[in-house]
Amino acid sequence: AVEKGMKVPRTVLPSFPEPVRHKRDYVAERLMSCFKKARDSRAEQLNMDPGFLMPNAMLKSLAREKPRDLAGIEGSGLLKKWQLEVMGEPLAKCLRKSKT
Repeated sequence: AVEKGMKVPRTVLPSFPEPVRHKRDYVAERLMSCFKKARDSRAEQLNMDPGFLMPNAMLKSLAREKPRDLAGIEGSGLLKKWQLEVMGEPLAKCLRKSKT
C-alpha cells in the first residue's frame, strides 16, 4: 500500500491551503490587552464568564479594526446590542487611552 501511494503524482494528492499569517500589529496588540482587561473586570462585576461576555476572537477582530471611538465600535457590527450596552464605554476608554 505504501509503494502504491508513493507512486501517486503530487498533483493528484490533496493539498491544504497555507494558513493566513498576519503581520504583527503592535497597536492592535496593545488594544487587545486593554480590551481583555476591561472585559475581565466587567465580567467579574457582572459575575459572568469573560468568554461569554465577549470572546477573545471578537476582541481581536475589534482591535484589528482600530475603531476611533464608541461610534466606531458600534459601527463595526461585531458587538450585539447587549454587549455594546455593557462593554461599549469600557472599550471606548481603551481607545481614548491608546491615543495618549
